[in-house]
Amino acid sequence: MQLHGTGSQYAIAVEFHDDLVELDTTSIPEKLRFYQVKTKKSCHWTLKAIANTTPAKGATSAKPSFAAKMFDSALKFGDAVEGLVFVSNQACSDLGDDHKEYDFKSAKPKELSAFITALKTQDAKFSDEHVALYRFAYSDLQLGSYERTLMADIADFIQTQTGLDDVNHRPFGLMLIDQCRNRSTKLADVPAVNTLKASKFGPRSAM
Repeated sequence: MQLHGTGSQYAIAVEFHDDLVELDTTSIPEKLRFYQVKTKKSCHWTLKAIANTTPAKGATSAKPSFAAKMFDSALKFGDAVEGLVFVSNQACSDLGDDHKEYDFKSAKPKELSAFITALKTQDAKFSDEHVALYRFAYSDLQLGSYERTLMADIADFIQTQTGLDDVNHRPFGLMLIDQCRNRSTKLADVPAVNTLKASKFGPRSAM
């Protein structure tokens, strides 16, 4: 809905490498943003927590960190990737507590350096320059009220798009959610940008 309001072209898919990917177009995509969504009932995030590996039951090696999984998208799609965004309903104490998107590079040098070191340890292809891709988005959707907040946003969206105040927004909201499910796809083996067109993306025209 936010992208639609800008008037720009876009296409969205869910469950694609990360939880969501945004393209600038479905014809010849040149810009990709990947979103990893993680919710918590309490406690803030830190760059260290996002870069931490976790033990895997019965495995000889630990599970890759959230940040390392996100970096996999950068390796697959190269220069077309303009953002790897970690989204949560809890803030990141190393970045700020306003409901907005933060650049990881805005963290204090000590925390940022530790993040870079952790990622280099997990993937030899990670370099200092890659940290510029990472963002943290502090969402204002809360676990206990996200459906109510989402429906209110949908009502505002329809009023803005149609100029009408008395439209029942709920059917559109349910259809939008249903279409996101129907267009979800798990294509972790997609090798390059030019093969994205075969995926089940929801473009601006569908909205």
